[in-house]
Amino acid sequence: KEYEILSYFNFSGVIKVYGLEKYNNTLVMILEDFGGEYLKTLITSQKITILGFLNLAIKIAESLGEIHSAKIIHKDINPSNIIVNFTTRELKIIDFNISSVLTRDSYKLKNPNILEGTLPYRTPNRIYLRSYKFNTHLGFMILAVIFHNFSVS
Repeated sequence: KEYEILSYFNFSGVIKVYGLEKYNNTLVMILEDFGGEYLKTLITSQKITILGFLNLAIKIAESLGEIHSAKIIHKDINPSNIIVNFTTRELKIIDFNISSVLTRDSYKLKNPNILEGTLPYRTPNRIYLRSYKFNTHLGFMILAVIFHNFSVS
């Protein structure tokens, strides 16, 4: 599923997939390597200034907007799924393994005993409700959490 979704994208803010191959009796994706670091690493190591982060915040929001314009909901936006290369000023969103195509139907949890995504970056409706309606505002709500975490670290 992740391979299909990544194959669909041709956006600068989404990691590129080059292929799907069998390796040691499992399938592996061949992904772009653009020499970046996880945003989480940059935030915790304090390698990023406030101005640098504000510029990144704009790029993250634009990338998320591109994803939403393709009717895809990532469902796990967090600092570990954003990679940044400061030399080239590139930013890529990764890890689309639990993402979904946006529909008008309500989203129902496949297994209510299994939580999808990274808990601190889940919207309240995805934590407490068994079914809910997706909209693109939820992804931007999570960006606010990421931006807040940067501002306090």
